[in-house]
Amino acid sequence: MTPVFAFGRHILNQIETGITKEWFEANGLGSYAMGTIVGANTRRYHALFVTTSPDTLRRNVLVNRVEESVLIHGRRVDCSCQEYPGSISPQGHLYLESFSYDPYPKWVYCIDDLKFEKSFFLRSGEETAVLIYKHLAGPPAKLILRPFFSCRDHNTLAREDARFKQAIKIEGRQVACAVPGIPEFFVSADGRPAAGEDQCKVYPDGYWYKNLVYAHEEERELDYQEDLFSPCQFHTEFALGEQAALVFSDRPIQHIELDKWVKQECAAREKTMENFPV
Repeated sequence: MTPVFAFGRHILNQIETGITKEWFEANGLGSYAMGTIVGANTRRYHALFVTTSPDTLRRNVLVNRVEESVLIHGRRVDCSCQEYPGSISPQGHLYLESFSYDPYPKWVYCIDDLKFEKSFFLRSGEETAVLIYKHLAGPPAKLILRPFFSCRDHNTLAREDARFKQAIKIEGRQVACAVPGIPEFFVSADGRPAAGEDQCKVYPDGYWYKNLVYAHEEERELDYQEDLFSPCQFHTEFALGEQAALVFSDRPIQHIELDKWVKQECAAREKTMENFPV
């Protein structure tokens, strides 16, 4: 049986406590993802897509984070969480109802009468990360996803520069990023309304977010502020039972098969756990 780690509002809604608890994912190839259970990155190693170059064994932080917002009842609610100098902004941890790790990280958000789940995993044996959002209850809403890129060695921090100016290419619902000296990678979006029509749209903007604070790096008396580049926003409508996803990979993903991937990953992890005695 896969072990379950779970936390409720009494931990998640308290930022000082929530940032002390972390999750970790690995794909068996040397690549990883990790972060805090409330979503605020506090270490330079916190990221959603960190790949390993097989020839040099260098680890590269590609996708640092994704910020989520929902449009509901005529207002926008930001669901993510991050520290900046002197403030926590946004404060999406206040909408977190639960976090569990079974068999990979899952978060449940409650905003008024809307409830949705976010789940994340690295595909075993592949350089692919999968971020899934599922509408659990309440009225239809618009989901807005903004990815943040670092494109750096995992031991360093990034500052605003010109390296992304010629590096980003957007075609349809896919973003390609090819920064010199960093492995090329792709971000693909999938909106899956129950009616079967894909309603996901990409809005390019290209914007730097400056001076994100990593609290654990500050405690270690190291450089602790970073600038991150966001190339675009993904917008999709979703209603009860519907899903949306972002996929990060070292190759273009032509067909996103969420149900198949989830079943494969659950089976792979269950098989791994069978090798460990209880």
